[in-house]
Amino acid sequence: MVELLTIEDIAKVAKVSPSTVRKWTTKGDGRGLILPAIHYSKRLTRIRKDDYEAFVRSTRDAENGGIILETLSPLDKK
Repeated sequence: MVELLTIEDIAKVAKVSPSTVRKWTTKGDGRGLILPAIHYSKRLTRIRKDDYEAFVRSTRDAENGGIILETLSPLDKK
């Protein structure tokens, strides 16, 4: 079964605000990397854990002095 994460789950792990995560799902991270999300409504968004992990890898690959997101271990402990 596909594990879905909330905006708040990702914000906590990445140590950013929920509004930053929302921006990643709509406008990207500033380098053209967009976090794929399922927008059920304006207030209900879910992100597949696999998509978040791929976004983290892409961000780290594209990174030189930009953001580095934390390991996923806090999500894995749920």
